[in-house]
Amino acid sequence: LGIKDFDENFDLIQPSAEVDKNAVREKYIVEKDHVLFSTRLKFNAFKLPASKDVYVASNSFILIKPDTKKVNPDYLRWFLNHPNTQQEFLQLQQGSSRMPYIGQKKLGEIQINLPKMSIQKEITAMYDIFNKEKDLTQKLISKKEQYVQSLLFKTSKK
Repeated sequence: LGIKDFDENFDLIQPSAEVDKNAVREKYIVEKDHVLFSTRLKFNAFKLPASKDVYVASNSFILIKPDTKKVNPDYLRWFLNHPNTQQEFLQLQQGSSRMPYIGQKKLGEIQINLPKMSIQKEITAMYDIFNKEKDLTQKLISKKEQYVQSLLFKTSKK
């Protein structure tokens, strides 16, 4: 998996390459509750959908394996993608301005707020609802624009 395999909401679109699982080191195989963290350019966290497919992370990612008794993976993804955390990443980035990156050690320096598991689930549920609403609003605006443009075009022919 590479960055290009994810959309602007950090969700998997469709992997572009297939790899033989047996030819890959175990540390690159992504499992159900793992979170992928992009280490170059854009510092975002990604989670894969539940699937029977086997995914392999490219070396552009750090594979985070959260203790699911303490951390909800969706909460971790939300927290790492939050604008405040993203600001911290910009301060921690290393390398030249051409290819900024965050290494595993620097990522480990981020303080993660860990409320009770029930609160973590509430936060992610609310965020999911917000994203669905945002998506529906964007679709509605697009349909409305198509309608208005069609109406105006018909009117221009009179």
